[in-house]
Amino acid sequence: MSLTPASAIASILASFNKRNVGDLRRINDECIEEYAITEGQVYLELSILSYSFAKIVGKPRYWDSPKRMNYMKKMSSSIAELSIELRSIPDDIAAKKIVSILKSVEHLDQSDQRYVRSLEAKARLKIASILYAKGLSLSKAVEMTGADKRDLMEFSGATTMFDRASTGRKFTERLKDARKIFT
Repeated sequence: MSLTPASAIASILASFNKRNVGDLRRINDECIEEYAITEGQVYLELSILSYSFAKIVGKPRYWDSPKRMNYMKKMSSSIAELSIELRSIPDDIAAKKIVSILKSVEHLDQSDQRYVRSLEAKARLKIASILYAKGLSLSKAVEMTGADKRDLMEFSGATTMFDRASTGRKFTERLKDARKIFT
């Protein structure tokens, strides 16, 4: 059964509310895989969202003040509303709504910026490196994610991402995925 945007956002919401970093990373991986197969923009945005939330949930500083905690509750409410809407809106509109939530996440990131890259840029780079490690060309991974090509080359060369991406899947599973792409 393939991942739907509605099921992905519902899982993101539940994991965000439970502050479950592991589940958010798993959802991120599932969204990346779906994006690689379908190239549906909504899956890229969902992947960026789940990656960003995994980073936020894993950092106590985002939860340590009443102001930020209130902000987190507002984000949770926005995702809950989107979860209901996703059942009846087209994927392109869903992607735009997710982008608006990502802007809110970016605002939070900028209020406590500790890194050279923004959280969204870091997510795009990480997603591009996973797509590249799974066999897409460097140019295609950059085109699909909007990551910087030079950054991707440096990041991929400095990690063992390719080693972690090999899944050891059977030939029949790979053939099934190839048929999905070309049908």
